[in-house]
Amino acid sequence: MAEQAYAYVTLIPVAKGFQQAVAKEMGGVNNVGAKAGQDAGSGFSGGFGKALGGIATVVGTAIAAAGVGRFFSDSVEQATQLSESLNAVSVAYGDAGQSIIKLGEDAATRLGVTQADFNAAAVRFSAFAERIVGEGGDVGTFVDDITTRAADFASVFNIDVSEALQVFQSGLSGEAEPLKRFGINLLDSEVQAYALANGIGEAGRQLTETEKVQARYGLLLESTAKTADDFINTSDGLANSQRILEANFGDMQATVGNALLPALAGLSQAALPLVDQLGNQLSVVLEEMTPVITNVARSIPALLESMLPLVPVIGDVAVIFFQLVQALLPFFVELLETLLPVIAGLLPMFTDLVDSALEPLMGILYLLLRL
Repeated sequence: MAEQAYAYVTLIPVAKGFQQAVAKEMGGVNNVGAKAGQDAGSGFSGGFGKALGGIATVVGTAIAAAGVGRFFSDSVEQATQLSESLNAVSVAYGDAGQSIIKLGEDAATRLGVTQADFNAAAVRFSAFAERIVGEGGDVGTFVDDITTRAADFASVFNIDVSEALQVFQSGLSGEAEPLKRFGINLLDSEVQAYALANGIGEAGRQLTETEKVQARYGLLLESTAKTADDFINTSDGLANSQRILEANFGDMQATVGNALLPALAGLSQAALPLVDQLGNQLSVVLEEMTPVITNVARSIPALLESMLPLVPVIGDVAVIFFQLVQALLPFFVELLETLLPVIAGLLPMFTDLVDSALEPLMGILYLLLRL
C-alpha cells in the first residue's frame, strides 16, 4: 500500500494596515461611503445570498407545513374544474359524451394532461367534430386522434401540451400564423390544393366551411405525421415523465378534492341561514344609523365653513416655517464645512487606533481557531 504524504501551509492573519488598505481600495476617505454602498450591493447576492441557502432549508420546512392547507384548497379547485368539465363534455357531445369522458380518464398517462384539461380541450374541438366526421360519425376517434397528435407535437417541439392543443384549434379555425412558426403551412392556398388532391369539394367552386375544416384537418395530420407516436416513444424521458407526473398529481388532487366537496357543500348550506340572519341584522343596524349619518353629512358643510377663518393663519404659519428653514440653512452649511476638515484630520488617528485594537484580536482569534 503506497504511503500518503501531506503538506500543511500555516496562514497567520495580520491586521496591521487593514483599515488603511480598505480605505485605499475604496478610493480614499472622500469616496468611502459611495464605494461601500456599491460593493455591498454587488456582494449581497454573492456571500450573503449564498448564506441564505441554509436558512431556506429551515424556512422551507415551515412553508411545507403551511402548504398542506394550500394542497387541500387546490384539490377542491381541481375537483370543481373536473366536475364542470365533465358537464361541459356532456353538453357539447350529447350521447357521444361518454366516449370522450372515457378517453380523458387516462389522459395523464397517454398525453401528459389532467382529465379536466383534456375535457376542456375536447369541448373546444367539439365545434369541428361533426364537420370532420359527418353526422353520426365517430367523434370519439376524432378527439382521440387530434389530442394524441397534439401531445406528440408538443413532445417534439418541447412545448406544453395545452399550447399544442390551442395551436391545433387555431389551425382548424383558419388561423395560419400559430402553426406557421413551427414550419406548418395552413394558408388558404395550401388548404385548397389539399382539398382538390383529396377529393374534398369540387373543382371550379369555392369550398364550403365544412369542407375547409375537413381539408385543414387532413393537411394538419399530414404535416405533423413525422411527430406521430413521439410522446409514447419518449414517455420515459425527463420532459414527458414530468408532464405525466404533474398530470397524475393534478388528477390525484381532483380525487382528494372530490371527497371534500360534499362536506364543503354541506357547510355552505348550513351557513346560508346564518348569513341571511346576519344580513337582516345588518340591515336593521344600518337603518338605525341612517339618521346619524344624515346629521353628520349635514354638519360637514358648516364645519368646513367654520374652518375658513383658520386658512390665513395656517398659511402664515407655513410661511414663517419656511422662512426659518431658509434663514438657518446657511448656518448649518457653514457648520458642516467647518466640521469636515476636523473629521478628516481625526480619521488617520482613528484608523491607527482600530489597527492597534484589531491586531491582538486577530492573534487571539487565530489561536482559538488552532484549538
